[in-house]
Amino acid sequence: MLATVLYSFFAGWQLYEIHQGSSDTHILVTAAKRQADKADTISASITEAVRQLTASAGAAQQQVTAAQDSVAAIKRQMRQDQRPWLFIPAGSERMLPMEMGKDIVDEVYIVNGGKTFARNVVTNFCLRMVKKGEDPDFNYSDHFFSCVTSEMGTFFPGEAPRYLRVPVVTTTRAGTKRTVHPLQKDIDWFNGGDYYVAVYGTISYDDDFGHSHWTKYCRGILAVDVSKPQPKAPSKKCVDYNDADRNN
Repeated sequence: MLATVLYSFFAGWQLYEIHQGSSDTHILVTAAKRQADKADTISASITEAVRQLTASAGAAQQQVTAAQDSVAAIKRQMRQDQRPWLFIPAGSERMLPMEMGKDIVDEVYIVNGGKTFARNVVTNFCLRMVKKGEDPDFNYSDHFFSCVTSEMGTFFPGEAPRYLRVPVVTTTRAGTKRTVHPLQKDIDWFNGGDYYVAVYGTISYDDDFGHSHWTKYCRGILAVDVSKPQPKAPSKKCVDYNDADRNN
């Protein structure tokens, strides 16, 4: 009888311990779940904060880029407005009459139509007799017929036009250069319209902003009246050669 009572007591106690352990486990599981939920909430908050910071940084970078682009555009506009522009005014250039015993010469006048001075001005011009129907070859390195290169230094805006004398120049066998006098047949060919005279060249220079610039020039001259504008250009290629840089 006593044994039965003791057995019932211990069995009941074990059942109580098992029930109590189960309750504790449930509490632990619930607490762990709450901690996991809190961790998820914190992680989501951090992720959202990072996203917002990234978006803010991207917007700030876009604003910085836009500001830099605006400053660059203002600088380009300022350079374009203030830069020097060297060119040969239409109608200012003229060819002297072609005569026996005299140089074949074209007179070129260069002006600075910009607002600031040009540095390191260098001109390279050539004068050629070209057969009717043909185009100038724009060859600046012809060994026999040389071009005329001039260094003009600094050219200020509003300064008087710079005069440039461009003769036909040849190189002798001894390597020396001399101007060419036309023969009578050259004069007859020119006056008869079989040949025309082409003057072409380049002007290179730098501005005060550290940029380099250039101007290209060409004019075909017919024997109508060499001191006046020509009624018709003898070479479209010569006309199209006229250009200037766009390095603003």
